[in-house]
Amino acid sequence: MRRLLKALPLALPLMLALVAVGLFLTSCNSGSQAQARFIDALAAFDTQIDVYFNGTVNSGTITGTKYFSSVIFPDVRPSSGYTAVPAGSDTIQAFQAGSTTIEEFQNENVGLNAGTSYTMVATGTVPGGSGSVTILNPTDNNTEPTDGLVSFRVIDAAISGPSSVSVYILSNPAQGLPTCCTGETPTVTVSGPLSGSGATSGYVNQSFNSLGTGFTGYVTVAGGGTPIFSFPIANFGDATEGSIRTIVLTDNSTQTGFDTVPIILIDLN
Repeated sequence: MRRLLKALPLALPLMLALVAVGLFLTSCNSGSQAQARFIDALAAFDTQIDVYFNGTVNSGTITGTKYFSSVIFPDVRPSSGYTAVPAGSDTIQAFQAGSTTIEEFQNENVGLNAGTSYTMVATGTVPGGSGSVTILNPTDNNTEPTDGLVSFRVIDAAISGPSSVSVYILSNPAQGLPTCCTGETPTVTVSGPLSGSGATSGYVNQSFNSLGTGFTGYVTVAGGGTPIFSFPIANFGDATEGSIRTIVLTDNSTQTGFDTVPIILIDLN
């Protein structure tokens, strides 16, 4: 007994230190966060939504933290930068804006890693509050490219488009527009959101035109051919600095084809 009592003063500081480390780690893990921006690409759904993460629903009423407010197609929240959201396997709940009882859709097991940035895109249909909504959540790379380069990425969130499309991003000449898109190599080829995978391309670097005339994007069926539509990519900052753009292809308002004005996010100017 005396030996045990003598050992206690020596063991106690070590035990306290281990408990403190455990509490610290628990605190860090419970407070881990990701960074996210949320895009409403639900083209045929014209209702504003509030977006919750891991809310608690009791008797049809949700309580918890609202992370994105009053989002509607074609919109992104926040308008620039990111919002800190819980990391882990999240449940995303969308309620009619201003309501805590009218649920529009819910998606479970959306995986987000702590310390990582994401572009989250809601696409699909919401008929009568019980549609099939997919949450795309590609990771973002906001590392500045080499000066003089522009980095492009394409997310295909259009459920009414072809199963796979090619996107050609061509630098504009001093006058007129470039021709496209037979016999040329596409900048990216990406699958639609209903294909199961591949709805987001990788990042591709291109040289910025020294004339500062910007770029034109052309969308075709996979492999090229006559463009389905084209769109300008302008509003660059200093052409000598590296820039990043994310292009989000969406449906038109009736989900009968592409919207010819995609969402273009200025990730880095």
